[in-house]
Amino acid sequence: MIKINVHEKLNFTPEEKEKHEKAVEETFIVLNSKRFKNKFLETKLSSTEGLTNLQIYEKLMSGYDQLDKVEDREIDVYVEMYYKNNKVVGYTYPTTHKTFLNRKFFKSFDTADIACNLVHEYLHKVGFDHNSAKEHSSVPYAIGYLVEECIRELWHNPGLYEVEPVEVEVEKPVDLPEPTTEAKKLYCKRLWYTFWTKKVCWYE
Repeated sequence: MIKINVHEKLNFTPEEKEKHEKAVEETFIVLNSKRFKNKFLETKLSSTEGLTNLQIYEKLMSGYDQLDKVEDREIDVYVEMYYKNNKVVGYTYPTTHKTFLNRKFFKSFDTADIACNLVHEYLHKVGFDHNSAKEHSSVPYAIGYLVEECIRELWHNPGLYEVEPVEVEVEKPVDLPEPTTEAKKLYCKRLWYTFWTKKVCWYE
């Protein structure tokens, strides 16, 4: 599983923040689904740096980026809104976590469009690039488009993108009484709708 941590949003209106947060939520659901993985492995990609689709998928899901160089299973998002009357939807630089979104496009974007751009820019941070905006099979473009496609499918058929619970065994739970009968096994389940930050535990 991978989390999406939005650390900073600058120059956003309240309405823009709400729309961006919804896009992040839908991106989280899609990225952590089996359907996205299966579609990812079948996507035709160019500029892959010699990696297979599976290796690129695992690199994305590891949370590794060129700045932190840590596999923390987290996508770190720092985003700033600006306005310019040109054809650039957004951009970033190799030396910063921050990405920049053009309000000219954002105001008409739906959450699938926003998610497409979010993943596109993050894949630049992971280490993938393209020569021009016409290189639609490059990793940033192709996987951004895939996320957009999956979110649009999610709207109409959410059952295809159910996030499976994660069971984690721990030695001793916090705030749980010791089992009163013979030795039992402890199960813990993290909750997807809290972005896996909370869990419930029980003995069986």
